[in-house]
Amino acid sequence: MAAARPLLLAVTMLGLLNGCGESRSLSGIRPVGDLAVGQTSIAAGNVLVERGQYGLAIAAYRRVLRVDPASSTAREGLAIAYEMLGRADLADRYYQEALALAPHNPRIYQNFSAFLRAQRRDADAVRLMADMRIALPDTEVVSAPPPPRVETAPVEVVATEP
Repeated sequence: MAAARPLLLAVTMLGLLNGCGESRSLSGIRPVGDLAVGQTSIAAGNVLVERGQYGLAIAAYRRVLRVDPASSTAREGLAIAYEMLGRADLADRYYQEALALAPHNPRIYQNFSAFLRAQRRDADAVRLMADMRIALPDTEVVSAPPPPRVETAPVEVVATEP
Protein backbone atom coordinates (compact mmCIF):
# COMPACT_ATOMS: atom_id res chain seq x y z
CA MET A 1 0.00 0.00 0.00
CA ALA A 2 2.82 2.37 0.86
CA ALA A 3 4.58 1.57 -2.44
CA ALA A 4 1.43 2.28 -4.45
CA ARG A 5 1.00 5.73 -2.91
CA PRO A 6 4.00 7.40 -4.68
CA LEU A 7 2.87 5.87 -7.98
CA LEU A 8 -0.67 7.17 -7.46
CA LEU A 9 0.72 10.59 -6.52
CA ALA A 10 2.90 10.65 -9.64
CA VAL A 11 -0.03 9.71 -11.92
CA THR A 12 -2.22 12.35 -10.24
CA MET A 13 0.42 15.04 -10.66
CA LEU A 14 0.95 14.08 -14.29
CA GLY A 15 -2.80 14.37 -14.91
CA LEU A 16 -2.91 17.78 -13.21
CA LEU A 17 0.03 19.05 -15.21
CA ASN A 18 -1.49 17.83 -18.46
CA GLY A 19 -4.81 19.44 -17.57
CA CYS A 20 -3.12 22.76 -16.83
CA GLY A 21 -1.22 22.64 -20.07
CA GLU A 22 -4.38 22.17 -22.10
CA SER A 23 -6.63 24.61 -20.32
CA ARG A 24 -4.13 27.42 -20.01
CA SER A 25 -1.97 28.69 -22.76
CA LEU A 26 0.17 31.75 -22.77
CA SER A 27 -2.00 33.48 -25.34
CA GLY A 28 -5.41 32.29 -24.15
CA ILE A 29 -6.23 31.19 -27.73
CA ARG A 30 -8.27 28.03 -28.23
CA PRO A 31 -7.87 26.34 -31.62
CA VAL A 32 -10.96 25.45 -33.66
CA GLY A 33 -9.79 23.26 -36.49
CA ASP A 34 -6.96 25.14 -38.15
CA LEU A 35 -8.20 28.55 -36.93
CA ALA A 36 -7.57 30.08 -33.52
CA VAL A 37 -10.72 31.44 -31.86
CA GLY A 38 -8.82 34.22 -30.12
CA GLN A 39 -7.00 35.28 -33.25
CA THR A 40 -7.35 39.00 -33.81
CA SER A 41 -7.46 39.45 -37.53
CA ILE A 42 -9.79 40.30 -40.32
CA ALA A 43 -8.74 37.10 -42.08
CA ALA A 44 -9.92 35.02 -39.12
CA GLY A 45 -13.33 36.70 -39.23
CA ASN A 46 -13.57 36.20 -42.98
CA VAL A 47 -12.77 32.49 -42.70
CA LEU A 48 -15.39 32.10 -39.98
CA VAL A 49 -18.02 33.86 -42.14
CA GLU A 50 -17.17 31.52 -45.02
CA ARG A 51 -17.66 28.56 -42.67
CA GLY A 52 -21.02 29.88 -41.53
CA GLN A 53 -19.77 30.47 -37.98
CA TYR A 54 -21.20 33.96 -37.75
CA GLY A 55 -21.12 34.32 -33.97
CA LEU A 56 -17.41 33.49 -33.87
CA ALA A 57 -16.82 35.84 -36.81
CA ILE A 58 -18.55 38.65 -34.94
CA ALA A 59 -16.30 38.01 -31.93
CA ALA A 60 -13.21 38.09 -34.19
CA TYR A 61 -14.23 41.37 -35.83
CA ARG A 62 -15.00 42.92 -32.43
CA ARG A 63 -11.51 41.99 -31.22
CA VAL A 64 -10.08 43.77 -34.27
CA LEU A 65 -12.12 46.86 -33.38
CA ARG A 66 -10.69 46.84 -29.85
CA VAL A 67 -7.22 47.08 -31.37
CA ASP A 68 -8.17 49.32 -34.33
CA PRO A 69 -11.44 51.20 -33.73
CA ALA A 70 -11.20 52.88 -37.15
CA SER A 71 -11.21 49.60 -39.11
CA SER A 72 -13.82 49.92 -41.84
CA THR A 73 -13.06 46.36 -42.93
CA ALA A 74 -13.94 44.95 -39.49
CA ARG A 75 -17.19 46.95 -39.50
CA GLU A 76 -18.03 45.67 -42.96
CA GLY A 77 -17.31 42.14 -41.74
CA LEU A 78 -19.69 42.72 -38.81
CA ALA A 79 -22.33 43.97 -41.25
CA ILE A 80 -22.01 40.85 -43.39
CA ALA A 81 -22.08 38.50 -40.39
CA TYR A 82 -25.15 40.21 -38.94
CA GLU A 83 -26.81 40.17 -42.35
CA MET A 84 -26.27 36.42 -42.54
CA LEU A 85 -27.81 36.04 -39.08
CA GLY A 86 -30.89 37.96 -40.20
CA ARG A 87 -30.14 41.01 -38.05
CA ALA A 88 -30.85 43.65 -40.69
CA ASP A 89 -30.85 46.42 -38.08
CA LEU A 90 -27.28 45.71 -37.01
CA ALA A 91 -26.13 44.98 -40.56
CA ASP A 92 -27.45 48.36 -41.69
CA ARG A 93 -25.73 50.10 -38.78
CA TYR A 94 -22.33 48.52 -39.47
CA TYR A 95 -22.55 49.10 -43.23
CA GLN A 96 -23.21 52.77 -42.54
CA GLU A 97 -20.27 52.95 -40.09
CA ALA A 98 -17.96 51.19 -42.55
CA LEU A 99 -18.96 53.58 -45.32
CA ALA A 100 -18.46 56.60 -43.05
CA LEU A 101 -14.92 55.40 -42.27
CA ALA A 102 -14.04 54.48 -45.87
CA PRO A 103 -16.15 56.55 -48.28
CA HIS A 104 -13.79 55.72 -51.16
CA ASN A 105 -14.11 51.93 -50.91
CA PRO A 106 -16.32 50.69 -53.76
CA ARG A 107 -16.66 47.21 -52.25
CA ILE A 108 -18.51 48.64 -49.24
CA TYR A 109 -20.90 50.55 -51.51
CA GLN A 110 -21.58 47.43 -53.56
CA ASN A 111 -22.06 45.12 -50.56
CA PHE A 112 -24.28 47.67 -48.84
CA SER A 113 -26.30 48.12 -52.04
CA ALA A 114 -26.78 44.35 -52.39
CA PHE A 115 -27.92 44.23 -48.75
CA LEU A 116 -30.42 47.04 -49.36
CA ARG A 117 -31.81 45.28 -52.43
CA ALA A 118 -32.18 42.05 -50.45
CA GLN A 119 -34.17 44.07 -47.91
CA ARG A 120 -36.42 45.33 -50.76
CA ARG A 121 -35.08 48.85 -50.22
CA ASP A 122 -34.39 49.40 -53.90
CA ALA A 123 -34.76 53.19 -53.76
CA ASP A 124 -32.12 53.36 -51.01
CA ALA A 125 -29.82 51.10 -53.04
CA VAL A 126 -30.19 53.34 -56.11
CA ARG A 127 -29.40 56.46 -54.03
CA LEU A 128 -26.38 54.72 -52.50
CA MET A 129 -24.99 53.80 -55.91
CA ALA A 130 -25.61 57.37 -57.11
CA ASP A 131 -23.57 58.54 -54.10
CA MET A 132 -20.82 56.13 -55.14
CA ARG A 133 -20.76 57.55 -58.67
CA ILE A 134 -20.28 61.02 -57.17
CA ALA A 135 -17.64 59.94 -54.63
CA LEU A 136 -15.83 57.60 -57.02
CA PRO A 137 -16.43 58.82 -60.58
CA ASP A 138 -13.76 56.53 -62.08
CA THR A 139 -15.09 53.34 -60.48
CA GLU A 140 -16.98 50.86 -62.57
CA VAL A 141 -20.34 50.10 -61.03
CA VAL A 142 -21.21 46.44 -60.85
CA SER A 143 -24.96 46.37 -61.14
CA ALA A 144 -26.86 43.80 -59.19
CA PRO A 145 -29.44 41.76 -61.01
CA PRO A 146 -32.98 42.97 -60.44
CA PRO A 147 -34.95 41.13 -57.78
CA PRO A 148 -36.97 38.21 -59.13
CA ARG A 149 -40.51 39.00 -60.08
CA VAL A 150 -43.22 36.94 -58.47
CA GLU A 151 -45.88 35.94 -60.94
CA THR A 152 -49.34 35.89 -59.48
CA ALA A 153 -52.40 34.17 -60.85
CA PRO A 154 -55.04 36.49 -62.26
CA VAL A 155 -57.79 37.32 -59.83
CA GLU A 156 -61.24 36.30 -60.98
CA VAL A 157 -64.00 38.70 -60.06
CA VAL A 158 -67.28 37.07 -59.32
CA ALA A 159 -70.38 39.24 -59.31
CA THR A 160 -72.75 38.68 -56.47
CA GLU A 161 -76.40 39.65 -56.39
CA PRO A 162 -77.67 41.69 -53.47
